[in-house]
Amino acid sequence: MPYTYDFGLLSGAAGLMYGYTAIVPVALWGVLKWYGSESANLLECLCLYGYSNLIWVPVAIASASPITILNYIFVATGFAVSALFLFRNLYPVVAATDAKTTKVLLIVVVALHAGLALAIKILFFAHGSPVAKDQPAKDKPSLMF
Repeated sequence: MPYTYDFGLLSGAAGLMYGYTAIVPVALWGVLKWYGSESANLLECLCLYGYSNLIWVPVAIASASPITILNYIFVATGFAVSALFLFRNLYPVVAATDAKTTKVLLIVVVALHAGLALAIKILFFAHGSPVAKDQPAKDKPSLMF
């Protein structure tokens, strides 16, 4: 079965993942410090986000499937696993703030992670990605990275 490769998407995917994994935890750490959390540790935040994004490696491999609904299931599972990991490990750190701030921060963390999963699905794991330079023919499956 022939595949169309677009390695131009690789730099965009790497930029998205590295940018998200660097900027969001630093921002979260800054917000936690702003609210006076003594347990906030920058290195811990960076590591937690890095570990939570590890699930996207098998999701990327599994998303080579030309079956669209299966790819949505893979991405949804990847989001659920990584968001649950983040939620369980960040809750003790975020809970050092007041209850309302804790809820808001956890909702923002999960919403940003949902945005990442959606961006991954739409931009990089979708056959016929809108950022691909050459759109593959409709009758041929393609592997987008």
